[in-house]
Amino acid sequence: MLERLFDDPAAERTAPRAKAMVPGQWERLLASKPELGELFAEDPEGERLAGWLGEAERLVERWFTLEDPTRLEPAERELFVETELDSGLRLRGVIDRIDVAPSGDVRIVDYKTGKAPRPEYRDGALFQMTFYALVVRRLRAWSRGGSSSCTWAAGRC
Repeated sequence: MLERLFDDPAAERTAPRAKAMVPGQWERLLASKPELGELFAEDPEGERLAGWLGEAERLVERWFTLEDPTRLEPAERELFVETELDSGLRLRGVIDRIDVAPSGDVRIVDYKTGKAPRPEYRDGALFQMTFYALVVRRLRAWSRGGSSSCTWAAGRC
């Protein structure tokens, strides 16, 4: 959903605007994957769905405490990447967002909606970001960069 927020002019990228997008995004998702409606099939009054949408809105609002989208103009959003290593192994993935600063520094952002990984599982999460950085470096002229995993529920980027 956040990729749609960046379709708007920077000044309109506000928390109320983003929260208002949540129900429509759910409807679009439901239209493309009707089987998701089964998640709330036993909720005739719509209470569980309302609670779930409310939680999604709270996560979106929390994101605004981590980043200011009025100051960002992503170079890429939802970028499919693929590369083949010298070993012949083909790697692919979708990068949520790539920011390029005027200095040329690159930041790769991967949104996470769950809890931050426990210390014993952090290496797996870091591997994903290292992979994305490797692929971006191979495919693009950007030379300097880093990556960041934005974990909304944990409240950190």
